[in-house]
Amino acid sequence: MALADTFADYNNQRIHSAIGYMTPTEFAMQWELRNK
Repeated sequence: MALADTFADYNNQRIHSAIGYMTPTEFAMQWELRNK
């Protein structure tokens, strides 16, 4: 359970400078909208 919580935090809460200071989830949603 702790590993799943870590991945959830990493993908949904923590921003990443390499992808424009967005969370990976936000980046994926925006990428999908731009690349339809």
